[in-house]
Amino acid sequence: MLDGTQKVESGEAPAANRADDAAMFRAAVESAPYAILMVEGDGTIAWLNGEVERLFGWTRAELVGQPVERLVPDRLRHPHAQLRRAFEREPALRPMGAGRDLHGRRKDGSEFPVEVGLKPVATPRGRGVLAAITDITLRRRAEEDLRHLNKALASANRALRQATAEISRKSEEVESFVYIVSHDLRAPLVNLQGFAKELELGCATLEQAVAGLDVPPPTRAHLHAILGEDILDPLRFIGASVAKFDRLITALLTLSRTGTQAYRHDRLDMAAVVAATLDALRRSTEAVGATIAVDPLPEAFGDPTAVGQIVANLVENAVKYADPDRPPRIEIGGRSEPPDAHFWVRDNGVGIPEQAIPRLFQVFQRFHPERAAGDGIGLAAVKRIVARLGGRVWAEALDPVGTAFHFTLPCDPAKAQTE
Repeated sequence: MLDGTQKVESGEAPAANRADDAAMFRAAVESAPYAILMVEGDGTIAWLNGEVERLFGWTRAELVGQPVERLVPDRLRHPHAQLRRAFEREPALRPMGAGRDLHGRRKDGSEFPVEVGLKPVATPRGRGVLAAITDITLRRRAEEDLRHLNKALASANRALRQATAEISRKSEEVESFVYIVSHDLRAPLVNLQGFAKELELGCATLEQAVAGLDVPPPTRAHLHAILGEDILDPLRFIGASVAKFDRLITALLTLSRTGTQAYRHDRLDMAAVVAATLDALRRSTEAVGATIAVDPLPEAFGDPTAVGQIVANLVENAVKYADPDRPPRIEIGGRSEPPDAHFWVRDNGVGIPEQAIPRLFQVFQRFHPERAAGDGIGLAAVKRIVARLGGRVWAEALDPVGTAFHFTLPCDPAKAQTE
């Protein structure tokens, strides 16, 4: 006796300890998230946990002492028995995931995919196998969904590549069409302009001739009216229309080039870009007495020339549509909103009707044509340039007066390079 306990021979665990270990083992097996069962060397089931009952629908009494092939689909029982005997001859640890094309059979005959891990163990009857079984139905469904998704994604990518190629082809066709049309249109326009000038000169010669005619004053007045109102005025109208048509052709060519021109994606010192742009516009802004305030501006990535064009267009619009009833004021600002930098140009001009804003960046849209000349191309070009640089542009009507134009540019070099 030692301290009131029975002496334990060296190497022999007390019966109480062995019982405790067995109880702990059973508790661990019962709480395992896997279906666990012990199979004897002859293929009969020695014991199992509750997860086996839940997974396969059999009770312990129905499975203990039965061949493990009861849990295998009928068509696979014979091959499974052969594999089991081969494993018995050369037992080795097989981790989960090895041999994934496995299926279990429930009591109701339904089948489901499983993953099985095997470990050779010693049993009271000799050698056996401890098997851990997991239902992988949800995983297989997810894998199948992923295969379908990848297939759909591959198909979408092919369609996208085809669409991109088609868009590129169409873009080239449109650009070619614009150049051809502009060339073919300009030729007759030049002729019209030249002939109109010759006719104007001819009218001036006729005016002199009529002035020297010895005819009654009413006749002379009638001839002057014919030459002036019926011929010379229409010729001047034709000349003005030809000039406008020529400006529109030039604007369309400019707009077309913004869609195909290659842009850089350099780190921009926006303060320097804006300062250089305002310096180039100094004459026009000072002519209307405009006050321009520039707030601190964040860095961004883009093409300095193209960004200068954006700022110039927005400032010129603010100048053209200044309200004569108040001194023009233009505010330029920005802030970093990763992955973009957000910029704005605000003015206190005549403003834009709220309902017109959705159409503001469309070609040939003009909302105050009586206040300034224009072709309705500028803001459409701004939208294209901003989009090509990886940003977006929008406008808002300010309360009580004026308009704010906003645009973004990438402030992350990785984003800029992918646009």
